[in-house]
Amino acid sequence: MDLQRAIKQLMKRCQAWNKKLFRERKILIISDHNILSIPLKPRLQQVTFFAVALFLIWSFYSNGRFMAYQGIIAKKEIEVMRSNMENQELQQLYESLHGEMEGMNSFLDEIKKTTNVKSKEGASAAPISDKQSSLKTAAQMRAQMVELQGGVSRRLLQYTAKMEGTIASTGLKLDPLIKRRGLVKMRQLALRGNAYSEKTNVGGPYVPVSLGSGKQKDNLRQQMDYLMALTKLMSEIPFGRPIQSHHITSGFGEREDPFTEGHAMHTGVDFQGPYGTPIRATAAGTVISAGQAGGYGNMVEVSHGNGITTRYGHMKDISVREGQKVALGAVIGTQGNTGRSSGTHVHYEVRVEGKPQNPVLFLRAGGHV
Repeated sequence: MDLQRAIKQLMKRCQAWNKKLFRERKILIISDHNILSIPLKPRLQQVTFFAVALFLIWSFYSNGRFMAYQGIIAKKEIEVMRSNMENQELQQLYESLHGEMEGMNSFLDEIKKTTNVKSKEGASAAPISDKQSSLKTAAQMRAQMVELQGGVSRRLLQYTAKMEGTIASTGLKLDPLIKRRGLVKMRQLALRGNAYSEKTNVGGPYVPVSLGSGKQKDNLRQQMDYLMALTKLMSEIPFGRPIQSHHITSGFGEREDPFTEGHAMHTGVDFQGPYGTPIRATAAGTVISAGQAGGYGNMVEVSHGNGITTRYGHMKDISVREGQKVALGAVIGTQGNTGRSSGTHVHYEVRVEGKPQNPVLFLRAGGHV
């Protein structure tokens, strides 16, 4: 009873506020001794008020989503920049290591030359203790260099494992991708093992060798080359999101068809969002189709290389043309309701060799879900 009474009192107050706020008004227009009176009925005032309120809410919402999307783009740009900086840091570390190795080689060469000359002369000007001291210093320097090499190698292998794991998490088979890019031999050489891992319980007389040659020099270079090749490969995989919205209205796989209500295969995911929302390429690539495509309505298809393509369906407008190169995040059209569609959304597909894949796996790998 108390609740009903409270509701009645609230309704009475609302009605009182409504009558006070939207009472009958008139607009008077005076010109040339004529007075024109235009009545403003309460209902017209209410409709106008709510229309303006909805417009303002929609404006704030749209601006908020736009700013949020710009924030995501900025965040991804920072991540790419950080990744590039890390790769540059590794490259600089490698170059620095190579320079120090060359210096060590020169040092060892001088020691060997001095030892050989004195041996030929049959002189004992340099005491044995001096020779041993020089060799000991060289051994210590070599041990430091090997330790540094090991650190660089392990770091390169960690980055490589992380990248390969990200690719594998999408459901893509890494071996065919590597084979298609001609990276099989490079990968084998780069991952043949860390030649600079720490070893214990070993020994033997020290015999100086030339540093920076053979396996030591090649292995680091091969690891760096393979890491750079993987970075290029990952830039061509669609890890991005076609629109900022996180609201997926229909997932990948079998579902009830929205028109026939029978079971059907859904070859992508549907993102709901405001009409006219910009749709963006989820990776760099080339537009291979742009136009009307049956049930897709207005559709754009982008090839990212390696047999990977993405499709964007039910678009309102298309902003690109066939053969055009697009970058990650480039606007390719706007969200609409064309084709076999029950409402405003974008139908997004990822295909590998023409076969539909689950886009959610790519979104998760890219950190968007």
